[in-house]
Order: sequence, then C-alpha cells, then structure tokens
Amino acid sequence: MLRSTEQPPRARYEVHGTAWMEGGATHANVELREIKTGRQVWSESFTVRQDDVTPIDVLAARIGRSLAVRVREAEVARPLPPT
Repeated sequence: MLRSTEQPPRARYEVHGTAWMEGGATHANVELREIKTGRQVWSESFTVRQDDVTPIDVLAARIGRSLAVRVREAEVARPLPPT
C-alpha cells in the first residue's frame, strides 16, 4: 500500500499493437518499447485460426507469455545502477 507521500512506481516499458480478423484467422502485431528511450525491445506477429475454441483467449495467452519472457530478458540486460 502506498502512503500519500510516496510516488507510484513508473513503468519502464509500454506495449503497442494492432489486431484484426482476416481469412478465417485473428492476427495481431505487438511490440514492446522502452518508455525512456523509445527503443523497441521486442516485436512479434501472432495468428490464431478462427476454429480454435476461443481465438481471442488463445491470442491473449500467447501474447502474455511472450511479453513476460521479453520483459524479464530486458530487465536482465539492463546495466546495474552505479554504486
């Protein structure tokens, strides 16, 4: 819980993407960017067939797993702050 004098943590990354349906499939392009520099950390395209049980849930799960891995990798690659 934050006290009234504490600032909430600031995000290091932001996610951008587009999704559309075409040709019996749901498609999404997603990218992860570092907020401070605007540097693209990761991007990927996803496609899920419409005959999957719930394509949007499948797509969201795939994107979520990929983002978790990429953010972890980006954090590990960050230089340590000076001591």
